Amino acid sequence: MAKREVKKDHSAISETTALLEAEKKKGVRLEPEEELPAKPEFPEISGQRVWWQPALAIFYSASGWILAPLLLGLFLGKWLDRRYDTAPWIFLATTMIAFLISMFGLIRNAMRAFKQIEGEDKSKAKNDERDE
Repeated sequence: MAKREVKKDHSAISETTALLEAEKKKGVRLEPEEELPAKPEFPEISGQRVWWQPALAIFYSASGWILAPLLLGLFLGKWLDRRYDTAPWIFLATTMIAFLISMFGLIRNAMRAFKQIEGEDKSKAKNDERDE
């Protein structure tokens, strides 16, 4: 059954190819019914910067500042509590320290992002003034 379908497809392709060749010989130019969509441009390849790239970079940076210190604090606190039999005090202390480190990193990254955005806005304003 599958072989018959393949034969039908091959015959349709060969018929279409024969028609195209006959039209070429006659000098008739065949145009597609619809234009094909343009190939998408990938910013990594073309070197263009798209609007979502800075937001994605900020998201990954913030995620790292939240996860890394907290996970390290949680596992280190649990391990130290088991080792010195002080549950839950060292665990709570390392979790609080990890939280403070996360907040410090998040605030620092947010300030950097704000300064970068302000700088881009100022440069765009200067370019707009020059164009006028």
